[in-house]
Amino acid sequence: MPNKKSLKVYRELRLNARAAPVSFRVPVYYDYKNLKQIDTGRYGIVVQTVIKSGEKAGTKVVIKKIISPFDNAVHSTLLVREIQILRSLKHENFPKIVEVYTPDGGPEEFDNVYIVMEFAGESLFHRRSRGHKFNENEIIDISFQLFKGLEYLHSKEIVHRDLKLENIAINENNKIKILDLGFARHMANEMTSYVITHLYRPPEILCLLNPEKHYGNYKSAADIWSVGCIIAELYLYHPLFYMGEENDDTEFNEIRKIENKINRTIVHIERIFHLCSTPNDSYLQKVSYPSLQQKVSRLPKFSRQDFTSIFQDPGKYFRQFFKSYINTVYVTPSLDTILLLDKILVIEPDQRISAVDALASNMFLNMTSNSSHSQMISQRTASNRLGIELQQQEQALKKLSIKGIKEFLWNVIKK
Repeated sequence: MPNKKSLKVYRELRLNARAAPVSFRVPVYYDYKNLKQIDTGRYGIVVQTVIKSGEKAGTKVVIKKIISPFDNAVHSTLLVREIQILRSLKHENFPKIVEVYTPDGGPEEFDNVYIVMEFAGESLFHRRSRGHKFNENEIIDISFQLFKGLEYLHSKEIVHRDLKLENIAINENNKIKILDLGFARHMANEMTSYVITHLYRPPEILCLLNPEKHYGNYKSAADIWSVGCIIAELYLYHPLFYMGEENDDTEFNEIRKIENKINRTIVHIERIFHLCSTPNDSYLQKVSYPSLQQKVSRLPKFSRQDFTSIFQDPGKYFRQFFKSYINTVYVTPSLDTILLLDKILVIEPDQRISAVDALASNMFLNMTSNSSHSQMISQRTASNRLGIELQQQEQALKKLSIKGIKEFLWNVIKK
């Protein structure tokens, strides 16, 4: 790639987006003739290509164009945060950022942002959707890498807040990268209730609790819950808190179709309580909104389920909610895995196992040693300069207008 200060030459392409074709400008040192469009979402278009010149020639990369990066302050702040975090993380389970570029000539006309990262492989969701059946050794390896990445992230006092199969990439050697850090933020900053995709959302967020007020600084526990749901899903071949298909003619699915968010949330909370037990009254009193608290308090009282029996016969468990549920594709986890899940899927976030302690569990006995575990503990207590900088930046961005954020990001890109 050329020196940052040299003049870049771009090729303009037209790619299909959700609403209409979108201009996509690519520096000529990328193979712009053989772009592969791999994702189109609300906030961006992602293509895969290779670097065709320079010392990194032949390297596979993905280029993401951010759609409407400055349409509102929240969107712009998320973008700044993601770029800063990607540039700062130095860990094998997070993607390396190659560059951030804009073809625009100056801050006044600045309206296009492109992020280039190393190609990390397909998502776990895509691999599973193609029919791949993960065996237990693969699941243990993936889980180990997930916890290693989270231990590193949490040691920087950063929480991811949107862990799911779609946001975990896996290559042909089963090496994973944790993607999509747009919602990640410093633990000291206020958390919002809309983060984390619903199926992977922990009870404290579903119940709109304030973790900092009630539990101290246990915000990282939300990521741990999400990983527990991911591990369970890899074994079960379905989400643990599976919501059924659109044509599933059951009372549960009819509730799911109701547009009222609080009703759908109640169904999810009930499923969690059914599996993990109904918490005591003191927990229920922490629910923020009176209407939600009233509905949650009226739910049946459940005892904690035997995880071993659930994973040995998941069909029997799921048919409690879906009479027509049929699934013959699943892997029965070892007792060590079930014991770890039992420590992850805990209602109270302050009682949930941490990433560093999960890595020391017997599930990963053949993948780590006491010395490496001690090293991770040391890493956890090491400098969290990145988290501090993000917190300071977050406070500064709140005071800026869209124009101010645009100027800030322009300077970030041109560093």
